[in-house]
Parts: sequence; C-alpha cells; structure tokens
Amino acid sequence: MRTHQQEDYYRGEILGISGGCLDATSYNDMKYLLQRSEGERLYLPIRRLQYLAIVERDEVSFVDIHLRRVVEFSWRDFRPQERDSLSCDVGYEFVWHNQRALELEAEVQRAFAAALSERIKATRKTERDARDLGVLLPFPA
Repeated sequence: MRTHQQEDYYRGEILGISGGCLDATSYNDMKYLLQRSEGERLYLPIRRLQYLAIVERDEVSFVDIHLRRVVEFSWRDFRPQERDSLSCDVGYEFVWHNQRALELEAEVQRAFAAALSERIKATRKTERDARDLGVLLPFPA
C-alpha cells in the first residue's frame, strides 16, 4: 500500500502570460498518464533540463529541481475543445514567474514530449510484464 505526501509549491509574481500550443501526441500522452496515475498529480522528471513537471488536470507546472518548491512557469487553461480531432494541437496559456522561462519554452516542450514518451514505454512494458506473469493490474478509476 502506498502512502501519499502533500507537496506544496510556491509561485512568485506573474511576470507574463502568452499563448502556447502543445502538440497532440504530447497532450494525449499526458492525459493518458495522468488518468493512469494513482493520485491527482503526475510527477514527470525532465532530467535533461533538470526540471520536474507536475501534471494536474488543468495545468502543468515546471519546477527547477535545484530550487525544489518554486514554480518557474506553467501551462494552464488547456483548450482541447477547440480542436477538430484528437490529432490537432491543443492551445494553452503560458504563464511565467521567471524570465529564464521565455528562453526555455521550446526546449522544454521537446524535453517534455521525450519524457512522456519514455514514461509511456515504461508503463506499457510494466503492463506487458504483468500480463505475461498473470498478474492482475487495477483498473484506473
């Protein structure tokens, strides 16, 4: 049985808000993994950039691993209802609390997509291994 610990994060003053767009594959993978997670949050390390992505239902917050509890920027207010199909990109608001976030946004999107893909592969391998061993996995709520 797993126990869950409450994590709190600090957000500084909002320095800016702009529009952004997340590719369809990343958005769909993110929603899939969040649905399969055991809690309300999915913690996704982005090792290459030393960030932790905290995925919640309506927002993804990015925390520098070295600053621990300080949200540097986030993607929020995703608008999947505006797309015509599941293969269309999804718009969001890009909110930054640190000027460095502006320089990193494109690189973070690429690294986020790679981290999602890596987690999906690991999840599917675990499911395959469990199936091969005859282990029953819980059905997500």
